[in-house]
Amino acid sequence: MCIRDSYKHLTGEPALVEVDNLINYMLIAFYSGNSDGPLSNFLGNERSNNWFAIRNRNGSEGFRFFVHDAEHTLGAPQSANDRTGPYRSSNQDRFQFSNPQWIHQDLAKHPSYRKRFSQLARKHLTGDGALTTERSLKRFRFRAQQIDKAIRAQSARWGDAERRNEPYQVEDWEKRIQWVLDKAITGREHVLIDQLREDGLYME
Repeated sequence: MCIRDSYKHLTGEPALVEVDNLINYMLIAFYSGNSDGPLSNFLGNERSNNWFAIRNRNGSEGFRFFVHDAEHTLGAPQSANDRTGPYRSSNQDRFQFSNPQWIHQDLAKHPSYRKRFSQLARKHLTGDGALTTERSLKRFRFRAQQIDKAIRAQSARWGDAERRNEPYQVEDWEKRIQWVLDKAITGREHVLIDQLREDGLYME
């Protein structure tokens, strides 16, 4: 029985958060070093940015969170090595600034949530998990190949937008792709495991 189902069973109240979805969402934010969502470094880590959530209004399922507009990730400028927080601010009790990371931080005070977080972290960060180096490299290469032709057109049209005297070429794209593969993805799961272990969210 999952945390959400236990809550419904005990209280009879509608579900408000899909806990496994929240955990997976936060793992992606932490893994990618997202500095502009769900809390934004550009807003002093006091306000949220770049996330969406949906919920079935009949109360049978809680909110599910979705990554949006995540260009400050995976070693890009302004991305971060550690986004696990916790982040606190004077705005924390103001409803209009509520966000998935604050919900995660509040839930992380409870042993049952930390246990479930650890279970899903091990699932995704070890073995054949989705966030292991092998799986992440394969997925990234596939996505890069999908837009290869579009990048060539982009380079031809906009390559000199920021470097007029030395336009960006396809070679610049290929070098950056290789950098992400070698520096941002390879071994990233081990870095995140250490961060989570320090926060009590990864237990052997």
